[in-house]
Amino acid sequence: MEELPEDMLHRFQRLEKNLSAEHGPFHFFGLFLRENAPNRWDIVASASWIEASHVSARKLFAHRLQKEFPIDELILVTQIAFVVPEGLQYEAAMRRIAHAVRAATGSSEVKHGLVELRDMDLFGQTIAHAYILTAQPLSVPVTA
Repeated sequence: MEELPEDMLHRFQRLEKNLSAEHGPFHFFGLFLRENAPNRWDIVASASWIEASHVSARKLFAHRLQKEFPIDELILVTQIAFVVPEGLQYEAAMRRIAHAVRAATGSSEVKHGLVELRDMDLFGQTIAHAYILTAQPLSVPVTA
């Protein structure tokens, strides 16, 4: 499954928006299908509140995913990866995402939206397909 069903994408959007409202804004929230992992999607997220405790954030994500998605959809999610919003690799990935988002939408950022991208190298991985729900440049204050 190279594409996620629309209703599933809407539930991911709701999850991202609710977590943002409850815990604070995301710098980045996306779904990645790695080239070497067909039919297995990764949730990739970055937020200040995640940095404070990866363990608590991972438990929160797992709990919310189990509430929102049936098991036949959950098995499509391989991992939840948290990315620290600093460093050259993060900055390079965010520049690539901003460029691709700008080409697709005319704006370099996404906030509680949905932008579909394909065939990109991000965070050291070759991504065959991605859905970006939130991507805010580091130079812009992050808001919920």
